[in-house]
Amino acid sequence: MIEHHNAKLLIVAGLNAIHFFNELHLCRWKTSAWEYRVLNAAVRGTGKQYAEHELKEKGITVLQIPHFAARGRGSPDLDSLASWLRIKLRAFGLVGQSE
Repeated sequence: MIEHHNAKLLIVAGLNAIHFFNELHLCRWKTSAWEYRVLNAAVRGTGKQYAEHELKEKGITVLQIPHFAARGRGSPDLDSLASWLRIKLRAFGLVGQSE
């Protein structure tokens, strides 16, 4: 589906989803997209639970956001996530109605 639609942006939820994408990449292209330690460090090292990963050779950006089932309502870092995501989506020509 990624190849068929010539995807440039993928949004995945949770650390497991980014690892799953890595496994799919390995099955399809016989190489991991990223090293597992790099993926884990990108999120756990910042404490923000979201990260941007790039597949430069394929021109694909993967935005990893938290798995919301694991997040509490009113979490103070959701505003930070929303701002970050809004900025990242602008690069792909995606803007909200209020902007």
